[in-house]
Amino acid sequence: MNSICAVLFLCLASAIAAFSQDAAVVSTYSVTLSATVSDSGTPHITLRWLPDTAAQTYTVSRKLPSQNYWTDLIELTTIAAEFTDSTVQIGVEYEYQITKESKINDKRITGYGYISSGINVPRADAHGKILLIIDSVTNQSLPSLIARYEQALVGDGWTVVQRLVPRAETFSREKVRQVKSIIQKEYDADKSLTSVFLFGRVAVPYSGNFAPDNHTNHHGAWAADCFYGDVFPSSIDARWSDLYVVDTMGERSQNWNKRLDGKFDQSSIISDIDLAIGRVDFYDMPAASETETKLLADYLERNIRYRTKELAPESKAIIDDNFGVYGGEAFAQAGWSNFGGLVGKENVLSGKLLNIDTQKPYLWAYGCGPGVYTSIGGVGSSDDFLKSPVPAVFMMLFGSYLGDWDSQNNVLRAALASKPAALATMWSGRPIWRVHPLGMGATLGECAKLTQNNDGLMYAGNTYARGTHITLLGDPTLTMNIIAPPKNLKRTQLTTEMVSLDWTPSPESVEEYYVYRKVAPTGFERVAVIASPLTHWTDSVAPFGAEYMVRARMLVQSPSGSYYAFSQAAFSSAPLSVSEDDTQEETIELSPNPTNNTVHIQLSAPATIEVYSAFGQRIAFLGSGMSNGEWNGKDTSGLPVPSGVYFLRITTSKSIFTRQLVVMR
Repeated sequence: MNSICAVLFLCLASAIAAFSQDAAVVSTYSVTLSATVSDSGTPHITLRWLPDTAAQTYTVSRKLPSQNYWTDLIELTTIAAEFTDSTVQIGVEYEYQITKESKINDKRITGYGYISSGINVPRADAHGKILLIIDSVTNQSLPSLIARYEQALVGDGWTVVQRLVPRAETFSREKVRQVKSIIQKEYDADKSLTSVFLFGRVAVPYSGNFAPDNHTNHHGAWAADCFYGDVFPSSIDARWSDLYVVDTMGERSQNWNKRLDGKFDQSSIISDIDLAIGRVDFYDMPAASETETKLLADYLERNIRYRTKELAPESKAIIDDNFGVYGGEAFAQAGWSNFGGLVGKENVLSGKLLNIDTQKPYLWAYGCGPGVYTSIGGVGSSDDFLKSPVPAVFMMLFGSYLGDWDSQNNVLRAALASKPAALATMWSGRPIWRVHPLGMGATLGECAKLTQNNDGLMYAGNTYARGTHITLLGDPTLTMNIIAPPKNLKRTQLTTEMVSLDWTPSPESVEEYYVYRKVAPTGFERVAVIASPLTHWTDSVAPFGAEYMVRARMLVQSPSGSYYAFSQAAFSSAPLSVSEDDTQEETIELSPNPTNNTVHIQLSAPATIEVYSAFGQRIAFLGSGMSNGEWNGKDTSGLPVPSGVYFLRITTSKSIFTRQLVVMR
């Protein structure tokens, strides 16, 4: 450890000297951009970026997310700070790369910026399957909270499969293979599996014969969760060998790699990673005042609150750069080239991560500086992250040693445990993470895969592209631009085969509500789409024991573009009966019922009264603040409704309930 501290001191001194000389040109190594879109007239996407007086040319390139090559659209002169692309189609997502060529003191510098964009791009309401792997001790400690979290995943459109594994506090070849076998088996049985979330102390695979931080005393195998994401084809022995490397250079025995020790030889990802892998692990964090179980519980609570927009961060990003250009690597370009499309180019700020004067946490942060396992020079230590408020949700951090996250009091994991808002951290600098698709509704896990599979040519990424050390610490299912969900979904059993649903609307400008039904043992299936502002639907063919959830759908306008996304779900409570034995504070009398013309309505409290068909369509609005009224049996167009079953929806200050009415012509 003394040698590490000595290295830190020397690196810090040199970094401060270098930073003071070249801080002004760090942004030259990147392009910070955002986008606006329009579907009126000729559809177009306008890219705008922060100007750079040192720039000589900008080249704008475009591709589809599925393509593996860029097409140049235009080369612009130095005075340019925007470009409008009018060759786009509504509903199609695009990726843009801006390449900036600059010259400072006769030195030529190339900088890059990336953004995903599109106009009214639809996102699916179902994400596929996620495998939640939990160590058995953690599962026993947090059963109810884990159940709440799993329900939140279901409410976000995921099919959840949970598997328990033995706790692995030290490296175990057998336990790594056991976890991989579970993942492989699930994938082989169902190719809709897209993501894996490792929660608690799940076995950590190791791989490599390298030192991505370029320190010889940190050479060897690093933690390598990407191993778990390589599942196609099933035979992996040719890609993950344990036959050749003998490396005991590292000061920590955890990094030693020997033949047949269970740690793999590979330093680079050979075959593209297939599954998005994320991990939350707070084992061996004695610097924290809370227990490991409490840290895990707090993480899940934050996670759930973020999904429902109770935890609503400010759309800003902070960059805390303590390296500067650093020989041309300019690590902070990871923030400058990513964050514009996520929070808006004007909202990407330079400052001190742990000293932000804000009432609400920022959405993103980047911090880099000379490091050790438990500290980032100029940013903060593990103690700082654990014991002081950290105003950021997603954090890219970089410095020596700390990228090897499976170490005691590791600062990446300390940042992940920080309050009040942290949900993900990543070691971004060697290579640079690419997270721009988040601006158009992608998940963190998708961005992890994009980074792991990037060869450094498709997206600029510095050194160690496709390194086996690239790991997402956090939940791979998380997204951005959260929509406030509907609430208080009430299920009323009208008859043995008919169910009425009512809910409190989302406070946002949503366009539709998607209604889903579940009958055990199947999962939720979409059964209706209701146009906002309606908040009622009747299931006239409700199976016995059916459960329901409702999600809002809205057009999101982000600093990247526009896309349709879904809120978290509101779930139905236990069914309520409408029998005469029900006890309610408010009462209603309908006379006559059945009716062939006008029905008279008398209430015990003022209410808003609406009439719905058996198919959940609102056909009449009778008024608000009514204690007495009548319905003439006609719809909003003034036409008599046909014979059938109808429902009066009564909303009072205390409750919402439904009464059945029969019309007989």
